[in-house]
Amino acid sequence: MLYSYLRGDLRKEVLDYTYPSKNYKKEVTKQMDTWLDAVRNLRNYCAHHSMLVGMTSSVVIPDNRDSADVLPDNTNLYSRLYALKKILPQKDADMLGKELNQLISKTKLDIYKMNILPTNWKDLYDRILSL
Repeated sequence: MLYSYLRGDLRKEVLDYTYPSKNYKKEVTKQMDTWLDAVRNLRNYCAHHSMLVGMTSSVVIPDNRDSADVLPDNTNLYSRLYALKKILPQKDADMLGKELNQLISKTKLDIYKMNILPTNWKDLYDRILSL
């Protein structure tokens, strides 16, 4: 939320710090806005609703450098994982993927029959390019 209230020049400072190449366009700032909004919504769903399945709040704009098929739906739970991987440091993003994979393997729920995540979510997640 703090980022969303910043003046434009301060948002630019955050983006300059975040992106390794300082050469980004207005589209990148829109993408970052949607990624942060998606993560905030995910946090709010977890904290207040205790429900992640079926959430379809804010839209996530994909990074132009990613393959078009890496983000099959831009409003579901997987899109929140996409946004998290984009804004987390690479080490933390990799750990998130591993821990989520372990959690899925231990659950008795069939997340694929329930359409919670795409069947190939791990492959898609691994193909998301880091900033």
